[in-house]
Amino acid sequence: MLDKKSVLVIYPWGIESVIAKNIGAGLRIGLLAEFLRDHGYFVTVLSVGRLKREIVVDGISYIDLQCPSNFFLLILFTCFIGMFRLLKWQSGQALLYYYLWFFDKKFARQLRESVSSAGTVLLEYPFWSRLIEKCGKRVILTNYDVVAVSWTKSGNRWLNKILYARLLSKEIDAINKSDHAVFVADSDCEFFLKCGVGRYKTTVIANPIFIPLLEDDEVQSKQLVQKFGKITFNQSALFVGSGWYPNREAANFIASIVAPACPDRTFFIVGDCCRWVKKAPANVKLLGVISAQALAALYRNVTFVLIPLKWGTGSSLKAVEAMAYGKTIISTPVGVRGVPFEHNIHGIVCSTVEEFPQVIQKLNADFLCQKQLGEQARRLAEQYDYRIIFQPYLKLLHL
Repeated sequence: MLDKKSVLVIYPWGIESVIAKNIGAGLRIGLLAEFLRDHGYFVTVLSVGRLKREIVVDGISYIDLQCPSNFFLLILFTCFIGMFRLLKWQSGQALLYYYLWFFDKKFARQLRESVSSAGTVLLEYPFWSRLIEKCGKRVILTNYDVVAVSWTKSGNRWLNKILYARLLSKEIDAINKSDHAVFVADSDCEFFLKCGVGRYKTTVIANPIFIPLLEDDEVQSKQLVQKFGKITFNQSALFVGSGWYPNREAANFIASIVAPACPDRTFFIVGDCCRWVKKAPANVKLLGVISAQALAALYRNVTFVLIPLKWGTGSSLKAVEAMAYGKTIISTPVGVRGVPFEHNIHGIVCSTVEEFPQVIQKLNADFLCQKQLGEQARRLAEQYDYRIIFQPYLKLLHL
């Protein structure tokens, strides 16, 4: 007999970021797993990796299924991904994630077996909806953004126009076939309501932050200062971003436009987006993916957090994270999407990314303004503590 308090979380991007809780969706899943565990649920997080493995960390089970599961499919998958990235064709990648399991029967079988032993399934992203739709389980789908919109921003325009309709159809189908759909932003929810999704089956649960982790760690801070030697962290700036396309653009913009315009300031860029920065001046430090502890120490030592995003859907986790640290945030409207972030109250919202250097220079000497913006941002962030934000999940799991 299955335990109704057994929850299987299916996440497509690997378990490492979930365990480390150091990037975007991985942080959300990691905090959600801990939240459910603390409320008496038996939680398993299932994802994919190069090899199959199972581990248990702090009472939570983590499983990576091998996908692609054989050498031929791996070569084929790698070739397709390489081609799509070369052509900057994101919509092709999205279709590949939707269809790969049709050909990988071993992976499909193993995933269905895992689903069969769960009480409830939390499906993060819509890609494997059809794979589990006939497993007879209650499925709650979390849609992190509008895939059809965000994955058709680059590449061949006429192909993207064709694939937009296909991707949107599959996304709506996944939402309709789930028992309930969770969105991370009101704007995304409204988008799908206009597409015919029933309001009765939708809930908005924003991206969270773990407030207690923000206590000062003198050891990490000292190590950070030692690592960068003569760098003065006062009035320095930080950008954190994954390898997702708008983050790549933002990182390159900081390196090519903002940093040269502010040569007396240091700019730290953290995350996988560093791999796509073509050329960085001496005052830009490309740190790549770092530990959650090192990132926390970096947040505590910088003055500004920059979010120069030009496009994106979903909710901005990086904005909530920066607010929680009480930092002076300079962002575009897209950078604070899904958050009730007000210009000149919680930070500065620039209408265009080209305004960033001027705003940085203006705020450099205005310490009172920096303090006020940071304090207001911190108070707003307290509403996003994961123990508050995730309460609706308890209701959804009992429906």
